[in-house]
Amino acid sequence: MKKHLIKSLVVCACMLTLSIAVDAQAKKKPVPKQGDSTASSFLNGAGKVGVVVVGSAGKIAWGTTKFVLKDMAVPVVTGLAKPMATKMAPAMTKFALKNSAKYLLPLALKLSIL
Repeated sequence: MKKHLIKSLVVCACMLTLSIAVDAQAKKKPVPKQGDSTASSFLNGAGKVGVVVVGSAGKIAWGTTKFVLKDMAVPVVTGLAKPMATKMAPAMTKFALKNSAKYLLPLALKLSIL
């Protein structure tokens, strides 16, 4: 037990020494900013670049979305999903009715007799 206590104290002393050494290093002084308002950034010209980039990215994203929906998603839905849904719904209904009649009808008869 003493061995573990001594090891942990040595580790804690090393960590304390390292943290003191790190804290004692020279710190940079913050440089005052010229202006934090959006008006000053627009007057300096920094805001104009951001607006152009965001506007063009928005136009590209809208064009891509329109293309994907019009030329890819709609044909897939009408070509595959619609026939599958119209053919699958009656088959699923028949399957559900058969299984319910097969398993639930005897149970319903037993419950009604009791």
